[in-house]
Amino acid sequence: MKKLFLCALALFCFGIAAQAQSATNEKAEIYGTYTFQHNRSNGDGLNTNGFSAGTNIWLNNSKSLGINGEYTFSTGDRDFRFTNGTTPATANLRARYNTFVAGPIYRFNPNGRVRPFVRALFGATRVSSKFNSGTLLPTFNDSATSFTFIGGGGVDVNLTQSGRVAFRAASVDYQFIKDSRLFDNQNGVRVSTGLVFRF
Repeated sequence: MKKLFLCALALFCFGIAAQAQSATNEKAEIYGTYTFQHNRSNGDGLNTNGFSAGTNIWLNNSKSLGINGEYTFSTGDRDFRFTNGTTPATANLRARYNTFVAGPIYRFNPNGRVRPFVRALFGATRVSSKFNSGTLLPTFNDSATSFTFIGGGGVDVNLTQSGRVAFRAASVDYQFIKDSRLFDNQNGVRVSTGLVFRF
């Protein structure tokens, strides 16, 4: 029983030391968020819902400048009403976005409880679309990989005293997708919220 107590005490002390160390020597973050996105192309808008997962690697001792890498998946659909001759009809467009980006991130107040940040990310988005109009027209599937730019920022708020777990209160980004299919480019706004874990 005594050995068990000593082992538990040692683990407890080790945990406290690890938390204290991570609060001052953190070098990386991982995060996961819910992401809402509004895209516009050809004058039409499409809302999508999905998730983002990413990591930040801090490059200097002040933990303010780093590299941000992120993957986002989102999907959405909308109905279109049109007339086929004299017959009213409805079509459905479903789109999926897979985005891989990376770039610099700068964090203000890196040791504080509230930590705002700004970022500029570059990469690619795989857009897959399915257009279904029932029996009037054949189902149309299309996909393309295009250059993507994401720029914006957000605010993280510590949930623990050590700062190892934080709440991403909001991240608001502008996203540009250069359509490689020679259609109109897509412009959108993304809003994300979720959890951040620091190491």
